[in-house]
Amino acid sequence: MLQSGISSIADVQYATIESNGQIGYTLKQKKQSATKEDIQRLIHLIQTGQLKQQS
Repeated sequence: MLQSGISSIADVQYATIESNGQIGYTLKQKKQSATKEDIQRLIHLIQTGQLKQQS
């Protein structure tokens, strides 16, 4: 499972077997990676105390 970015089955919200035999999955929200935009919004919040609106 580590190869696919899953460290624990408990981190998976749901999984499917695709028609090509591959496994598709969605991680639980708390286990999903932060995007660069997420990090920039957090930095803005820390610096200004205001949540930056999504564009």
